[in-house]
Amino acid sequence: KKKTDRTLQELHDELVARGRASLTEALAVGALVEELDLSDLERALAGDLDNADIRQVYANLAKGSRNHLRAFSTRLVAQGATYTPQHLEAAAYEAIVSSDWERGPANAGRGKGHGRDGRGRGGRGQGCGNGCGAG
Repeated sequence: KKKTDRTLQELHDELVARGRASLTEALAVGALVEELDLSDLERALAGDLDNADIRQVYANLAKGSRNHLRAFSTRLVAQGATYTPQHLEAAAYEAIVSSDWERGPANAGRGKGHGRDGRGRGGRGQGCGNGCGAG
């Protein structure tokens, strides 16, 4: 029997329904998901995490989420919409979306990006710029 987290499933269902309403809503849902990811990752990084490899993975994931948040924000503006952050402080959100894209793995020089060639390059181009190889 498949076990599910009821709260997480309800959030998923709500966000999918919202995202189906329009492109603007889908972009806003994407931004919200990245906010939630950043909030979780920041909490984990601020905690008593003594494993350097896990800390590095979390830092790379946070970089990816910031880049994705920038992308969703840019597309929302292009749609004539605005986005109000719900899980990040307004100043933190503005600092992220107004800053440059982050490129390469946070451990640059060690060759451990998680793209196919270790530098964050996927099979379809440069990837999303955060070492994930999703391009």
